[in-house]
Amino acid sequence: MAIIAEYDALPEVGHACGHCASGAISLLTAATYKEIIDQIDVDIDIIGTPDEEYDGYKIPMVQKGIFDKYDFAMMIHMGSGTSTANYKIVSLSAFRVKFKGVSSHAAAAPFNGRNALDAATLLMTSCGLLRKQLKLGAIMSYYVVNGGAVSNSIPDYTELEFCLRHDKIAYLQEMKAKVTNCIAGAALATDTKYEMEYIGYEFSDMPYLKIGTELVTDVFNELGLKNEPTMPITISTDMGSVRQNRP
Repeated sequence: MAIIAEYDALPEVGHACGHCASGAISLLTAATYKEIIDQIDVDIDIIGTPDEEYDGYKIPMVQKGIFDKYDFAMMIHMGSGTSTANYKIVSLSAFRVKFKGVSSHAAAAPFNGRNALDAATLLMTSCGLLRKQLKLGAIMSYYVVNGGAVSNSIPDYTELEFCLRHDKIAYLQEMKAKVTNCIAGAALATDTKYEMEYIGYEFSDMPYLKIGTELVTDVFNELGLKNEPTMPITISTDMGSVRQNRP
C-alpha cells in the first residue's frame, strides 16, 4: 500500500489548495498505521509526490514504474466545509496557443499587417460555438495571456491558455482535435502562424471506486464527522494516472 504525500503550491496563489496540510495529514496517517501494523497484513510506504496542480509529476513517476508494486494507493487532499470520501475526477489537457502575425500601423497601413489578435478573437468565437456540439461532461476554459501591446499598431503576437476536461480521456483526445481545427482555421483566416505548447502532463480520469468510498464514509460517520459520499463538483488530479496504471 502506498500513502501519497502531496506537496506543491500554485503560482501567485501559494498553498490555497491546502497541500501544506495535505502532506502533513498523510504523514500522520502513516504514523497511525505504524501503531497498528501488527494488526494488518500489509506493507505500507509513504511516497512524496510534487506538483500535482500544474505539471502533474505523479505521471513521470508512473512511467518510471514507481507505483508498479503496489496493490493500493491513497491520497488525502484538503477541502473546505464538508468532508467527502470521493470526488468526480476527470481527465485534463492544458496548452498554450501562440499566434504570430505582422505588425503595421493601424491607421497608416493596416493592410500591411497580419493581425494576431484577430486570430485569437476568431479562435475564441469558434470555440464558443463548438461548445454546443461537445458531449455532456466536456469542459473548456481559456484566457488571453497576451493580447498585444498598443492600440495604434496591428498586434503581431497573441497568446492564449486552454484547459480541456472530460469524464473520459478517450473523448478528451477528440476534444483536442476539434479545438486544434479551430486554431488552424483561425490562423488560416488571418494569414498568421500558430504554435501549440503543452503544459505539463495529461491527466487521466479516475473510475469511481464504490467500495473505497463506502468504507471511508463509514469511518467519517463513526467519528461523527460531517460528510458527503461525493461532492457535486468536478476536479482533475494526476492521481487519476496512478489509478490507470493499476489492473
